[in-house]
Amino acid sequence: MKTTPFRFGVGVTGLAIIIDQASKYWILTIFEKSPLAITVTPFFNIVQTWNRGISFGLFNTASPYNAWVLSAIALGIVAALAVWRRPEPPPRPVPDLMGPAG
Repeated sequence: MKTTPFRFGVGVTGLAIIIDQASKYWILTIFEKSPLAITVTPFFNIVQTWNRGISFGLFNTASPYNAWVLSAIALGIVAALAVWRRPEPPPRPVPDLMGPAG
């Protein structure tokens, strides 16, 4: 099976999702054992916190609609990227309307 750029992109995306979810699971299992903080250096600690909003706490309210709105935006972006990255159909031959050259 020939690997097209679209299939390669889908594969890389799938791999990124798997790595992302595995790293989240791994860090959450670490925090189950010691929920306060992990001291990495004297000036750097890893502390568990939950940000229910997006960048800088945007949409960080108690509204139940925030998750739905952000999910809809994310799905729209994914759909737009999938349409943008879809393979182009092969070009159709142009009919010779003038007859043979000559």
